[in-house]
Amino acid sequence: MEFYITNSSKQKLCLVFRYFKCHVSRTLVSGDISWRREKKPCSAYVKTNSSKTKLTEIKDSHTYDPETEENLNLLDVQGRCKRKACEDLTLRPNKIIRTELSTCSTAKHSDVHNIRKSIYRERRKILPSVPKSLNEAIEQISNLVILTNKNGEFTYVDNVNNIILITCKTNLNFLCDFNYSDIFGDGTFTYHLIKCMIFIYM
Repeated sequence: MEFYITNSSKQKLCLVFRYFKCHVSRTLVSGDISWRREKKPCSAYVKTNSSKTKLTEIKDSHTYDPETEENLNLLDVQGRCKRKACEDLTLRPNKIIRTELSTCSTAKHSDVHNIRKSIYRERRKILPSVPKSLNEAIEQISNLVILTNKNGEFTYVDNVNNIILITCKTNLNFLCDFNYSDIFGDGTFTYHLIKCMIFIYM
């Protein structure tokens, strides 16, 4: 009988059989895995072998209607979007949603809105909250461990003068050994040159 394994909205293993979603209930002594419906009072269950390739037992006494194919596809797309959003934090939500919706033809406009909200919810669990003050921002950056590709520190914080430098040790050494009086920047950051130079020499 046809079934497939996917991930639930909470990124747990999920088995879909005859449009019913089941989660892992327990692993038996024989090695078989017992799967139960996600809705609690339902007594139906399915058992698969340990490699999850074959059904070994089916108890088909459902107390709820099965999911629609449209809803199952949408949940699958939403799960994939959330997983991609957490794996690559630099990807824009619109790009993730567009890529995943190209595989699902049954999505509606309201579904796109819900998927976008779920992506932001998942990312908020990983990313730190937005700081409410300068001191909180400096404390957050001090606690973050941000490394370069050569495992060097990437942020330097001066708590006394409230200066945050986004640089590496090689750049700081270069500025310390620099023999010329003029240093040119591209204007990306605003800075106070005297304070910065004092911090570099420290």
